[in-house]
Amino acid sequence: MSGYVISLSTIPPRFGELGPTLKSLLSQTVPAERVILNIPRKYSRFPDWDGRLPEVPHGVEIRRTETDYGPATKLLPTLEEYRGTKIEILFCDDDQIYAPFMAERFLKARAARPEACVAVSGLHHERGDESDEAETLQPRHIRKWRVTDLPFQIRMFGREIRYRIKGTPVTESYRYSSLRAGYADAFQAYCGVMLREDFILDDVFEIPEVCWMVDDIWLSGQAVANGHPVWIVSDVPSPEPAVTHHAPHALFRSEVEGAGREDLNRAAIAHFRQTHGIWM
Repeated sequence: MSGYVISLSTIPPRFGELGPTLKSLLSQTVPAERVILNIPRKYSRFPDWDGRLPEVPHGVEIRRTETDYGPATKLLPTLEEYRGTKIEILFCDDDQIYAPFMAERFLKARAARPEACVAVSGLHHERGDESDEAETLQPRHIRKWRVTDLPFQIRMFGREIRYRIKGTPVTESYRYSSLRAGYADAFQAYCGVMLREDFILDDVFEIPEVCWMVDDIWLSGQAVANGHPVWIVSDVPSPEPAVTHHAPHALFRSEVEGAGREDLNRAAIAHFRQTHGIWM
């Protein structure tokens, strides 16, 4: 037994594009006990969906969920199913191609830091002038600048050349995006996250409207408020996009009552500062 499961969700516009992502998850060097694709019976964002399900590779389980938790559906139904088991859950997005050793290195990092969530990419929140930097967990994660990442730039140059010669569409290459492993304030699930099921507070299922579209802040905050910080690894690359992120249904384009992604992030951070006293 590998001791972990993989959990993700998807939306109807991406049903026909899931193959590369799911195959990358099925190809992990340490196979998961289950690869669970959570699909709500009804979507809040897609009320006209006809109910037809996507085709998935053998080894992927489609799990129908009664509740649409928005982007947090990638984790919450699986978290509910495994409550009390202390299993490790690796959750991620449906539009990325993940490195085959991602889970193996996540498990290694979890063993080294048993109280921390581990992830490939993280966020550092702005703090007020009176914030005590010494009180933040050390060392802090340092992100590598794209412009100084020579191997990445060489790969992208090669892809541009192939595009000019053969017309091959250019997709962004994977890259090792961390200059130094360390703690961050929040994780970004699109690159992959692993945590133990009991790291998340029970009120995670009661998502306030201000947090509904920003699952990274909501899920990270629920773990951090429960005493489980975010550790960003440096030995797992950021994944390659499996589909274009300029589609009209891309999450970063979503708005709630006119508020864009950055505004929603700030509002969700403020919610946790007020309700749980974190990220001060």
